[in-house]
Amino acid sequence: MNRLVLAFLTLVFGFVLAGKAPAEETKTDPRRDVFVENSTTNFVLGAKPGPSSSRGRVAFDLSAPQSGDHTLVCFIDGKLLKTSRFVSPGIFELSTRGMAPGSYRVTLQLVDPQGRVGRHTQRIRVK
Repeated sequence: MNRLVLAFLTLVFGFVLAGKAPAEETKTDPRRDVFVENSTTNFVLGAKPGPSSSRGRVAFDLSAPQSGDHTLVCFIDGKLLKTSRFVSPGIFELSTRGMAPGSYRVTLQLVDPQGRVGRHTQRIRVK
C-alpha cells in the first residue's frame, strides 16, 4: 500500500480509536468558501429574492438574527467575488453585467462582529 495512503489511514483511524476528532474550524475565512455548517456559534441567514433596481442585477433580501453591521462575503461558483460592509437587514444587489450566459452558484455569507457566520447559496441564471 502506498505510504501516503497508509499514513492518512493511520491518522484517521487513530482519531477514531482515541475517540477524538480533528480540531473543528470555528471562524469563516473570507478568502475561501469554508465554514463550519454545524457549529452552534453560526446563525441562520434569512434570504429571499429582493427587488432589483435595474436589469442586469439580481437582488437578495438578507437578514441576520442581530441587526446592524456585518461583513458580506460573496462567492460565485466558489470563487471570492467581493467582501464589503453590509447592514442587516438589507438588500444586496449582484451585478450580472459582463457575466457569460449560463447558470452560476452564488454563495453569500454574513459575518457578525463576533465572528459568527450565516450562509445562503442559490443558483442564478444569466441570459
